[in-house]
Amino acid sequence: MVKQQEKRGIVTRKRAAELMQNIRRENVKRHNEYAARSKLRESQVRAQRVATMQAELDRLHHAAVRGTGLDQIRINRMNALKEVIGKP
Repeated sequence: MVKQQEKRGIVTRKRAAELMQNIRRENVKRHNEYAARSKLRESQVRAQRVATMQAELDRLHHAAVRGTGLDQIRINRMNALKEVIGKP
């Protein structure tokens, strides 16, 4: 069994243009896939940050409601978290 070798031959301008078109198409496809993965990763990290901030805000709110009170630093942190999360 003998493998058939692909004929290389002379690359014409048309064939070279087709090859370059394929390379560009694959590069664009690879870039789009990478961009989609990056966007997904960023959105997951952002959602995790918001959840963490929400949990911290809830803890501060419960501390204020329980009557233990909050000092000025914690009140400022609570207001900053409300701004970031977007709660009134």
